Amino acid sequence: DLVPEDPEITVNGESIDTAIGNAESGDTILVESGDYDPFVVDKSDLTVVAANAPTSDSSADITGSANGIEIAEGASGATVRGFNVDPSEGKEGRGILVKAGDAIVDSNYVRGVDAGDRAIGIYVYGHNGDNHAYDVSGTVVSNNLVEEVEATGPTGDDDAPKSSGITVTENSGSDNSADDVSITGNTVRAIGGSTSGTSAGVEVDGGNAQNFRVTYNQISGIVTADASVPTGVYVTGYTSDEDNPSFGQNHKISFNNLLNTEDTGGLEVGVLDVSAAVGNSERLNARNNYW
Repeated sequence: DLVPEDPEITVNGESIDTAIGNAESGDTILVESGDYDPFVVDKSDLTVVAANAPTSDSSADITGSANGIEIAEGASGATVRGFNVDPSEGKEGRGILVKAGDAIVDSNYVRGVDAGDRAIGIYVYGHNGDNHAYDVSGTVVSNNLVEEVEATGPTGDDDAPKSSGITVTENSGSDNSADDVSITGNTVRAIGGSTSGTSAGVEVDGGNAQNFRVTYNQISGIVTADASVPTGVYVTGYTSDEDNPSFGQNHKISFNNLLNTEDTGGLEVGVLDVSAAVGNSERLNARNNYW
């Protein structure tokens, strides 16, 4: 049972942000069915959970902004569970944005992320340019349904829009910021569309991350209109410089079911020296995926 019996705060139509402001770290906030504005979780170990299933007629619906739910930096150990997230169109849209470590994003329904430059259903955001890295280590993204995510065209400097169901980015500098991240048990489908650009069901993007896990996900309907091959699971951004290797150790991409991928790259590892990753089980175990 995902619904807590004795929450410290119950929200029934009121502002979720106000409830978070009144909560203490470690509290549980139960959100009843209804329409709600986007909210930001900014306290550690706070649990915000919807009372009903996100695909039911009595769901707690988050609408009205390019970013639906954010787990902010400093909110380590926070949990967001059971919401129906349907963001509005924007230059860059993220259904759920995570900037904290040891967070749990579980059993949400994210759909209709329609953005210009980059559309992402769930974004575990460990990299923020060269100026700052959010430590998202230990975060778990599990049992979510993500669908209908499409970047419809560049509105800024990007030449090609990018669409992904779930993305993890890691700091490209010397400090690890996305170790032990797990993407497991999610259903990701209908990603990308008629516009040019790249599309991926699950993307792990670069840096020095250790021990990432992409397991037991169902991925289907990843499409793009240009020459780029849409990909079920895409690992990119790593280098294999002998003097400064960055692929890390103990990664696992296993037991994923990649459906309807006749014209799709099921699994792509974008490493300069692929043998340094795929050929070394101490770095990457990519066995037992099906497409």
